[in-house]
Amino acid sequence: MARAVRFTTSPAAARRRWWRPDPPSDPDAEAALLLDEVLAAAGTRSGPCDRPGVRPVARVGVPVRSVVGTVARRGDFDRAFRPMRPALRERWESTAGHVLSGAPMAPVSLVRVGELFFVVDGHHRVSVARALGEVTVPAMVRAFCTTALVDADLTRAGLRLKACEREFLRAVPLPDSATSQLRLDRPEDYPMLLSAATDWCAARGLVAPGPGSQLDGDAATAWWRGAVLPVARRGVDGAGGDAAATYLAALVSD
Repeated sequence: MARAVRFTTSPAAARRRWWRPDPPSDPDAEAALLLDEVLAAAGTRSGPCDRPGVRPVARVGVPVRSVVGTVARRGDFDRAFRPMRPALRERWESTAGHVLSGAPMAPVSLVRVGELFFVVDGHHRVSVARALGEVTVPAMVRAFCTTALVDADLTRAGLRLKACEREFLRAVPLPDSATSQLRLDRPEDYPMLLSAATDWCAARGLVAPGPGSQLDGDAATAWWRGAVLPVARRGVDGAGGDAAATYLAALVSD
């Protein structure tokens, strides 16, 4: 059976969550994330990076629901890549017609940051693919490595907290195996964690005592393995599942 997809601004389509506006509680209704704002919050990282997916430009099939941002087209599409402006209609319908004719879709150009993808070229193709219920979209992908990990559920509202995580990791340069367990709920939790790390390392002569002390990678790893992980393994009632949250809960309860 032939598939069909329609570009429309009708109220009925809005209720089907294809066109704007959507309920404010719908996280996909916000404008697509901008690459620059995510990199500013998470921090770019130079040098070798062995995280999964970080490699030279490669052609891959990308889960279309992981494409939630744009490099430059502010305000054209929402997070689910539904068009936000009627002016996009002609181009969108032309792209949809091309795909529905059975012609192969040319690869889109994407940037990967953690578990999220941002469109360089191919916004309408991504939008049509989502409207048609496609699982993946062909893409040429290049990646950035960041100081703080970028998870699939990152939203614009979470960028401030991500920036706090970035600043903590610049002061306490943990290995990737640890940063995946570094999820705290409040911005003020990160200075508390930094103080605990610095005090622990100073007590063992791994860093000079006093404010503003900068830990190196060896000291940060020693603190994580010697202080955080033992507490996390024991667990603390009411703490989250991540090691850092469990450790911080234990400090507060003492």
